[in-house]
Formats: sequence, C-alpha cells, structure tokens
Amino acid sequence: MDANIKILKETDFKTTAWSGGDTTQIYIYPETAQYADQDFLYRISTATVLSETSRFTRLENYDRILTVLEGSMELEREKQLPLIPLKPLKPFLFGGEVPIISHGQCKDFNLMFQKSAQGQVRILPMEEGEAEFVLEPENHYVLYLIKGRLNVTFGGKECFLCNGEALVLNQIRETGCKLKITRKEENTLLALCCIAFNG
Repeated sequence: MDANIKILKETDFKTTAWSGGDTTQIYIYPETAQYADQDFLYRISTATVLSETSRFTRLENYDRILTVLEGSMELEREKQLPLIPLKPLKPFLFGGEVPIISHGQCKDFNLMFQKSAQGQVRILPMEEGEAEFVLEPENHYVLYLIKGRLNVTFGGKECFLCNGEALVLNQIRETGCKLKITRKEENTLLALCCIAFNG
C-alpha cells in the first residue's frame, strides 16, 4: 500500500515556552517547516496555559481548531462580550488572524492549518472498544493518543500506541483504505486530525 506511516514518541516532540505557558509540537508539515516562520501547511500541538490571561499568537493565513483537554478556558474575541466558554473535549474553530485573549488555565490540543486547506479534529473516548474509519486518498491524518493504550491497523499493518504517542498517515493513494482502532485499556482518549488540501 502506497502510504507514509510514521509513529512519533514523546522524545520526537519539541517543547518551547510561550507568553502564557509552554507548547509541545507533536507534528509539523512539511517536516522542514518552522512554526516561527509560518511556512507550514499544518501543525499539531498541545499547550499548557498557566497564566490566567493570555494573548494568542496571530496567524494571519491560518485557521485553528482548539480543544480543551483539562481545566477551563474562555475566549475574548476582539474585546467583544460575552466571552466564549470552551467546552471540554469539544473542538472550537476560529481564524488565526482574529485577536484572541484567553481567560483561565488549562491544557489544550491544537490543529493549525493554512486557509487553503480544510481541517477537522475528532475527540474519541473509545467507549465502544473499537472504531473504524475510511480514509480519503491524498488527505493527511494524525492520530494523537491523549491517554490509554490502543492498537491501530492500516493496510494490513498493525502498530501499538501508548499514552502520549502519535501516528502520522499521509500520501495515501488507494481508495477505501480503512483505519481500525482497538482500545487496549479503559479510559482511552484520542484525537484524530484530518487535513484535506484543495486542489
């Protein structure tokens, strides 16, 4: 099967400080891109927000999907009221060019992608034990295991993921490819990102 499959461990991630806490880059594409240069097509990260009030970095050419994993956060958009409360484990989409101030302390999960693309984040508690997805050719997929353990089967290949690891799938050429996820312990929680490029 023609596809690029990569498993990333926590030692592969890059953690840096920002004004409100710290952020851990899980994956950036292309892999030679630099977040500071804003030359990436998409970036996946987690962040720990330690300051009660923080100002988000402006990303003029990007959209963002932010999901609160722990704690609580409200967003202030261009000094407009009321504040926007973010529900835990519910992805929230907004434009990176919009001035945003956050209120509250939390750990969150982020997908940033160029406006020429389309991004989606699904948070899956894996309550049923198994899940299966049909993957679209040419799309990029990144699975991040927030907590727990699971098996992933794709194209006849099987791999095992532990808490805090990620699986990258891109350059899929065939139609009808299926991704099967099997929970190996209770309280397993994962994030599945899909990035589609237009044209």
